[in-house]
Amino acid sequence: MKPGNYYVRKQDAGIQLLAWLKVSLKLDGGSCNQLIAAGCIFIDKKQVRDPKLQLKGGARVFLKPSHKPLKTNQKKAEARVVIPMPEIIYFDDDIAIVEKPSGLTTVHHAQDKKEFSERDRKFMPSTLQDILPDILSVHTKKKVPYVRAVHRLDKETSGVLVFSLNKKAESSLGKQMREKKFTRRYIALVRGQIENQEIRSILVRDRGDGRRGSSVKDPDGELAVTHVKKIESLGDISVVECELETGRTHQVRIHLGEANAPLCGEKIYDRPLNGRPKPDPSGIDRIALHACYLSFEHPTSGKILSWKSSIPPDMQGVIEKLREEKNKAPD
Repeated sequence: MKPGNYYVRKQDAGIQLLAWLKVSLKLDGGSCNQLIAAGCIFIDKKQVRDPKLQLKGGARVFLKPSHKPLKTNQKKAEARVVIPMPEIIYFDDDIAIVEKPSGLTTVHHAQDKKEFSERDRKFMPSTLQDILPDILSVHTKKKVPYVRAVHRLDKETSGVLVFSLNKKAESSLGKQMREKKFTRRYIALVRGQIENQEIRSILVRDRGDGRRGSSVKDPDGELAVTHVKKIESLGDISVVECELETGRTHQVRIHLGEANAPLCGEKIYDRPLNGRPKPDPSGIDRIALHACYLSFEHPTSGKILSWKSSIPPDMQGVIEKLREEKNKAPD
C-alpha cells in the first residue's frame, strides 16, 4: 500500500484503525503503531493517533510517507481489498467530474459479471461507480441514488472522467459521445520516439496473436482514430499527448504499441504484431497513461465545460528523473 488516499469499504465499517492498517498495509503491529504515533495517518483530513479508532464506511484514509523503515508482516493475513480514493472535481444535479486514481476500476463490464455467480459477485472488488454514491452523498449532504459512468478509464489509467446523476443527463452525454462531441486528451510516457501523426485503424478482438489490435480482414471491427502529438523527447522515452476522435477499448494503448512506441509500464500491447516487446527503462509500476483533459456540453445548460488534470506524481517523477539524466549527459 503506497502513500496516498484510500477508501474504507462499507463492509469494513467498525473495524479499528490498527487492524485495518495491519491487513491493508501487510505490516506488523509495531510498524502500524509507529505510523500512527508519527502522525502519518489522516482520516477525512484529520490527523489521528488513536489505534482503536473505529473506521466508518466511506471514510477517506490518507497515508503520509514515513521516513523510518517498516517491517512487513510475514504471517498470512486475511485478504482485504484496499481501494484508492478518487477526487471529486465538480458536481451538480446532473453530472459529477471525478479524478480517478490508478488502481481503481471505473465499472465492471457486463462480461465480467457473467463470469461470476450471483453469490460470488458480492466479493468482486468495488469499482468507482460502486463507491461514488457514498462519496457524493458526503459532498451533497443527501443521498445520491443514481450514478452511471458515461465513459471508462482502464484500471491502471488515471485521470478525469464524467458520471451522469440522472437518466436525462445520461442520455444527453451518451448522445454526445456517439456524435464525437466530447474532447478527451491523455498524457502518456512512451518508449522510444514517435512523431506527430493521426493513427487510424480498424480494431478487432484478436489481431492475430491473441491480443486486441488492428486488422483489415475482420468485417466486425470498429474504426478507431487517435491524434498523437509529441510534447517532449527524453532520451529513450517521449512524453506525448493523445486526443481521441473515437473511444474504443484500449485504443490509445493499442495504437501506440502498434506504432512501435508502447506505453511505459505496458505489458500487453508492448509490441507490434508478431514483434518483440520493447525495453522499458522507466521503472514505473503501472501503465503511464493519464486522462488530462475533458470537455463536453452540459446536458441541461448547454454550456461548453472543460476540466484539466495535472500529471500525477508517479509519472511526473519519471519525467523529472529523465530530465536530470538528459541535462547531465555530455554534449
